[in-house]
Amino acid sequence: MIKAYKFGLIVSNSHDILINHDNDEEEHYESVESSDDASDFLRRWTLTDWHENEHDSNDVDGNIASRLSCFAHSLQLTVRDGVANVPCLSKCLLKCIKLAEWSHKSTKIADLLDDIGKSISQRTVTRWSSEYLLMKSILSLEKANVDDITEILEDNEVKFNNNDFIVLQEAVELLEPFAEITVRVQSQSVVTASLVVPSVVHLL
Repeated sequence: MIKAYKFGLIVSNSHDILINHDNDEEEHYESVESSDDASDFLRRWTLTDWHENEHDSNDVDGNIASRLSCFAHSLQLTVRDGVANVPCLSKCLLKCIKLAEWSHKSTKIADLLDDIGKSISQRTVTRWSSEYLLMKSILSLEKANVDDITEILEDNEVKFNNNDFIVLQEAVELLEPFAEITVRVQSQSVVTASLVVPSVVHLL
């Protein structure tokens, strides 16, 4: 730890370091000790009392301090890994993503969605909760309307069967508390650390 710096300009007995020339419009300052070179000036800066504090990185018990990861980010990684490790769910999610992409490209699909007063949420790569909202928006369309949309696309890979809707329904119900907690911990008006334990207990 650096405890102190000893520095400053040395003022000679015969001259002041700075002379102030008073003027009605402006003030001019000049150095009297112009003969001092840069190296002489640097020698006046003296580092004193260097002390290495071995307790800086350790606590009173000698334990090395550990870094805690962001809870919201850890939650996102957990959910993303969980979804990726369930083949039937990841397959349904991929269909939802493709359908959402087409819905923003095709005017026919856009018109159909306007007629039924619905919309399909877009996925954001950096937010897992956007995938939750996407699946939820697909469910809100109901299978009959989804079938009409996929008929326009004429793409068998995007067609949803009855089992897909069952999987999506179960996924939305399971991920709902995770989505609620994600929104809460990202709020600017709360202390995130105070929500970690209650959130984990709630999920259990």
